[in-house]
Amino acid sequence: MTTNPQGSLTAIFGYQNDNGVGISVPLGSKNASARDTSNVRPTRFEVGVHPFAWGVDFTTGQTASWTFAPDNNPSVTVNATSSSPRCTAAQAIESGCVLQCRAQLRSACPRVEEFDNCVQACSEISHIVDDYFDFCNDARVAWQSCVAATAPAAANWSCTEPPFDFLGKGPVATGCATQQSAYATCLGYYYY
Repeated sequence: MTTNPQGSLTAIFGYQNDNGVGISVPLGSKNASARDTSNVRPTRFEVGVHPFAWGVDFTTGQTASWTFAPDNNPSVTVNATSSSPRCTAAQAIESGCVLQCRAQLRSACPRVEEFDNCVQACSEISHIVDDYFDFCNDARVAWQSCVAATAPAAANWSCTEPPFDFLGKGPVATGCATQQSAYATCLGYYYY
């Protein structure tokens, strides 16, 4: 769980699939979360551990729940409250990506990719930046924080794909052009 820029909390859910094959579980009673009104939770569950698959907002005093009951498996319900563990400093890249993807998926733009794919791509790129271009981390965090704080109104987003792959596939927060340009410039690109 982490605090989002709007001042509420974002529960971050993940999953582990030990079946040896990916499975699909459609949204509904077998894949349910009352707070996920945007239906961003995954429906395809790949093999392995996926700790940052999606996030959903809630406030102090509320509970964010996810009930998961794939065929031929027991039903599991996971709950997050304001007393649930917070993301650690070691999880800053992933939690930052969850908040970035949360904002992009809440924009007025058509969905380009699923939440879990957005977080995975963002995390992979952010870890590369952290490992090889650590001098650009402040610019990356400033850009991601700006995107995460962008409200979901059409006037705040450009629905075209970003100009560079390291910015992901999501819509562009128009009010974050300065931070985006600084990040791109730091990595050796020039944003026009």
